[in-house]
Amino acid sequence: MSGLESSIFQGAAPIRFEDHRHLRFSDSEDYRFAARLTEVPLAFTEWVSAARHYPVVFSGPEPGSLDRAIAILKLAPGDLNPFLCADNGHWQANHYIPQHLRFYPFTVKMTSPTTPVLMAVIEAPHFSDSVGEPLFTKTGEMA
Repeated sequence: MSGLESSIFQGAAPIRFEDHRHLRFSDSEDYRFAARLTEVPLAFTEWVSAARHYPVVFSGPEPGSLDRAIAILKLAPGDLNPFLCADNGHWQANHYIPQHLRFYPFTVKMTSPTTPVLMAVIEAPHFSDSVGEPLFTKTGEMA
């Protein structure tokens, strides 16, 4: 995972039937997990939508390389995220929500160029043993 991803996906683990057979998922519009983020990575397909709401910068691992687009959410780590509603954690109405945030608590890690592994932050409030949709069928397949 890159440095940008690690801040919200720190501790993400592979989702496996052996470990998570009773786990349930509930979707949430609470984005308080993103309160401390100053930026989020953008997929190529969302550059235009994101640029309507956030400054977008391009960076890369080497000086002069511009292989990554990043939406700037706030300028300093101590600042409040202006896109979060303080009372309920919802994203501000009529503002694009980057897919990096919409996919939380799920992420994909490539273990080889052709092998993706679905991972999740199991400690996220989206998961429960009793509330929500099951992640797996009784036979161990993803639901």
